[in-house]
Amino acid sequence: MRVLFDTNVLIYREDFKELPQPLQELLRILREYGHSQLIHPASIKDIKRDTNEERKRVTLSKLEGYPQLESAPEPTDDFLSSIGGSSSPNEEVDNSILFAVYRNMVDFLITEDLGIHKKAKKLGLEDRVLSVERALNYFNQLHSRNVPKHTLLEYKELGSLDLNDPFFDSLREDYKDFNKWFEEKSREGRRGFVYQPEGEGIKALLVLKEEKEGILTNPPLPDRRRLKICLLKVDLKGSKLGELFLKLAFQYCIENGIFETYLTHYTKGDDALVHLLKEYGFENKGKLPDGQDVYLKDFRVKEEDLKKGVSAIYPAYRDGKDVGKFLVPIRPEYHEKLFPEYRGRKQ
Repeated sequence: MRVLFDTNVLIYREDFKELPQPLQELLRILREYGHSQLIHPASIKDIKRDTNEERKRVTLSKLEGYPQLESAPEPTDDFLSSIGGSSSPNEEVDNSILFAVYRNMVDFLITEDLGIHKKAKKLGLEDRVLSVERALNYFNQLHSRNVPKHTLLEYKELGSLDLNDPFFDSLREDYKDFNKWFEEKSREGRRGFVYQPEGEGIKALLVLKEEKEGILTNPPLPDRRRLKICLLKVDLKGSKLGELFLKLAFQYCIENGIFETYLTHYTKGDDALVHLLKEYGFENKGKLPDGQDVYLKDFRVKEEDLKKGVSAIYPAYRDGKDVGKFLVPIRPEYHEKLFPEYRGRKQ
């Protein structure tokens, strides 16, 4: 997203005083998630009117680190009439900045100027002209994610893993650019669920990523919010870690409002992974240009899906008078072993 900062916020940002905590956190989030931080050319004009030459020189030198909004349009007469015109140089700057939002040059304007907020309300732009506090709340909610936890697994940055571990050898054989991909994701700070017993090498790894783009099968799948299972590998046969990883991916989707998850895979003969995917309701949606099959699970269960069995519609379930219910008592000492992902256990 493109976020425009007003002069009054930039003065806070570039002053010699301690940076306010909400603004620190907002700037951190914007940087972390790659949102563009822009200033309007009119803000530069506003700073240049400062009669304190030393302060003006220092502030302008620091503003050079911010990209300016290019081709910023001049407010039209109709726009100025709708908000009451401009009665001072300061108001001219405010109106120019607000006009950039009105013309959809940016997604949001961050300002503490009450006058601009009043004008934004007249224009119906109050949801896009935010104070620092409101902006922080918005971006916190936008990027807040519930990440599943499990007592057997660590949720670690990929960069902390040893790429020379033999665990990755088969991945290098199947994907010639695997090392390059792994290093790129490590630099991005990507994390994964890792099973690595103490004193041993990696035994299992799951890497997830949210996407919004379409999938280039033939025919292509449309743009939609999905969870991609980027990497799923288990080196312990009979451990059921593959099922655990799928359930973690499902849990991530359910807790974060995502209705589809998928992975790509070079299918090989009697493929154990494909058998597992089909058991849990994944469908082959076609091939990518590089020959990988796309296996996708949709959590929106249709009537015909109910005939596929319990695992295929998991984590959904069928209920009704014709469905029997049974209570299975679990002794407390076995609860954690059987349900390690359950976080609401009472002692």
